[in-house]
Amino acid sequence: KGHDASHDLSHIDATVRHVKRIVATWQGDELREAAVLASLAHETCDAKYVDEPRDALSDLGIFLLPLATDGVRRLVLRVVPHISFSRRLARDGEPPDDLRPDELLVYHAVSDADMLEAMGATGVVRTFVYQAVHGGADAGEAWRGAADHLAEKLVLCADFMASAYAQQEARVRLARMRRIVRELAEERA
Repeated sequence: KGHDASHDLSHIDATVRHVKRIVATWQGDELREAAVLASLAHETCDAKYVDEPRDALSDLGIFLLPLATDGVRRLVLRVVPHISFSRRLARDGEPPDDLRPDELLVYHAVSDADMLEAMGATGVVRTFVYQAVHGGADAGEAWRGAADHLAEKLVLCADFMASAYAQQEARVRLARMRRIVRELAEERA
């Protein structure tokens, strides 16, 4: 409630919907359940929103005790701290190298879904919402920060997608986002 709306429940809900599409054909209830729960909790350890990510992860583990099996809980607790577009960008799109194959599968599903929400018209709106709060002292500075972030960083998301669903959806959203950014630039010229 005390933060910008770029990572709100609407974002979480959309991320979960994407994850459900990604995992629809997966074998194994435990992996599908872990991916959905990790998508619900993927902002839990984001340092932008919590003071102590380790404490938040501990609280998440306690919260999951009555909701999930030990295997699902392990997967969620291993994956959630790794969900970060900025860290993935810093690694040139490479996933973390300390995840086991089942954890990596869940990681990719949640990361893909989260990145999809950073693209397209949704990504444009979320970026401007975030920049309006955090982007600088004046509207022009926030505007430039949002436009630069869209044009230089968020366009890279399409290159990082692991699942076929996310790759296809990213192509659509990338084209839409580029069109919107181009039109915004034309209006501001």
